[in-house]
Amino acid sequence: VARADGYKDVARELSKAARAASVKKAAVLPFIFINRPLSAGPVIVSERLTSRMSGKAGLELVERQLLGKLLSEKRLSLTGALDAAQSSRIGQILNLEAVICGTLVDIGDERIEVNARLIRAQDGKILGTARSQVKQDWKEPALGSMTPRRTGEATQAIDLAMISVPEMLYRAKCASCHGLDGSGADASLKPADVSPSAMDLTSRRVQSRGDLELELQIEHGGRRMPPHGDLPGVTQSLSAEEVSSLARLIRQLGRERTAKDGARRAGAKLFEQHCAACHGFDGRGSHLAAGLFDADPKALDLASPKVAALGEEQLIAALKKKKRKMMLQPSLEPERLTQLWLYLQHLARDPL
Repeated sequence: VARADGYKDVARELSKAARAASVKKAAVLPFIFINRPLSAGPVIVSERLTSRMSGKAGLELVERQLLGKLLSEKRLSLTGALDAAQSSRIGQILNLEAVICGTLVDIGDERIEVNARLIRAQDGKILGTARSQVKQDWKEPALGSMTPRRTGEATQAIDLAMISVPEMLYRAKCASCHGLDGSGADASLKPADVSPSAMDLTSRRVQSRGDLELELQIEHGGRRMPPHGDLPGVTQSLSAEEVSSLARLIRQLGRERTAKDGARRAGAKLFEQHCAACHGFDGRGSHLAAGLFDADPKALDLASPKVAALGEEQLIAALKKKKRKMMLQPSLEPERLTQLWLYLQHLARDPL
């Protein structure tokens, strides 16, 4: 629900972080609107946040018009993809101790989610974060009035890799078809006649492609994937920097999948050693064990939807408590319990 003054909530949290880090001078940069590329929102939100934070004890904020003027004088712009080092450099050039930046997401019903970061200029470290919802009470300008600015002039668009823009861009443009983890398993818009494996960006088939090939497919489509301008929810062409950032993120999803697969294989060995005697090698439960412990075979079913719905922390807590007559000896370290959880999730999704 949009807060009566969500800006005040964000200002309070960031001011608290600034005090804790002894930040005396900062600037609020225009935010990035993730799913609405042409919008007055980034400038309006940064203006209002500046107003809410101005006058906070011990914190000096550079006014937005002055910030734009200083950037122009230094032949700098807020346009394009800036990594942590570049953003820190801007802060250093303008003699700032920190910058405040973030993202906006349209979540419907005239509600805008604001995600803000306080970034130390010296090394790009995130000193504090804040999130809230605000009501969109401004009117968007007509597209024709959003004219390009002259080269070298500061603009309202900013793409900071250090505040996880690629991840948010992926959520907005890709996750509905490929899933949040890239596997396609939880995709909401996956075509009914297409298997999750065909949408799996973490597969060897996709990960074996070169960087240029990945970028070309994102930009122009390929096989059953249309060009990104024709994809659900993608009405604006992606910039070259955004295409490259998505390709890098797909690589990262592949690395995470490889690490998870390794952990799951380790979990399979743990399951065989500690669990299979009672729960069966398929996790469905052993009738012999049910009779031995006078238990309902269903209670021994670890591949059930009920178990699959348990989060990692819930399942690990149950394993640690060794509920009822469950025997798990010796006690397993947290890392090994996580491996076991990953394998149980796999059993529930893909029964043997």
